[in-house]
Amino acid sequence: MLVLSRCIGESLVIGDDLMVTVLAIEPLRTRLQASRVGVPKEILSDSWLQVDEKLELEPGVSCMIVRIHNMIRLGVIAPRSMAVTRWEIYAANRQAR
Repeated sequence: MLVLSRCIGESLVIGDDLMVTVLAIEPLRTRLQASRVGVPKEILSDSWLQVDEKLELEPGVSCMIVRIHNMIRLGVIAPRSMAVTRWEIYAANRQAR
């Protein structure tokens, strides 16, 4: 499991096109939205999760809330062959191409 810190409004990209965005953080739960990169209206999931709850995104790919504070620690479970990238890095790499 790869663990990344994210704040409200920040995203990460799993593989080539799966994006997970933090929409809200409350003391005991966090709201995550999963969508496809470049397809803003295709929302795959919009869920409130507590610590240790898992959100299945695709077969073999899931996210889990590891810790909630003023930001969250988000665990990503995916095959090693899938890149997991913070959105700001992903966007910068796409722009450089």
